[in-house]
Amino acid sequence: MQLIRKLRKAESGDTIVEILIVLAILGLALSIAYATANKSLQGARQAQEHSEALELVQGQIELLRTAPDNYPDIFDTTKHANGFCMSGTSLVDLTGDLHSYTSYPTTPADKSCVNSLYHLSIKNTADGNDTFTIMALWDDLDGTQDNVSMNYRLHP
Repeated sequence: MQLIRKLRKAESGDTIVEILIVLAILGLALSIAYATANKSLQGARQAQEHSEALELVQGQIELLRTAPDNYPDIFDTTKHANGFCMSGTSLVDLTGDLHSYTSYPTTPADKSCVNSLYHLSIKNTADGNDTFTIMALWDDLDGTQDNVSMNYRLHP
């Protein structure tokens, strides 16, 4: 009789409580792994957007470098009060001030300053000054606005 009791004790399996504890620990580990992977992907996407915006800003600087020869009035802050962008060989005045972070281009002329996700703007930093702020503005993954801006001093 005692031998039968020992065999039954040795053959007894895990209890339901032990299985539930293991499942809870496994679920916690999986949820932490998912959250970490999601955060990593979001960070990579933001870095990619930042890099693309920086390339666009640098492209605007390259176009701005040749602008005094083709557009000597770029230093006139009254004419370009809301800023402008360079589109190929043309200069496009903006009707809304992108640097105020409140309005995106809405008119067809302004839309040439939009490169898919990014809105581009060049603005003279002071009256008669030769320093410009070039900005790319876009809506980030979380719905907030993000931007990249660079200052460039242009010597005519």
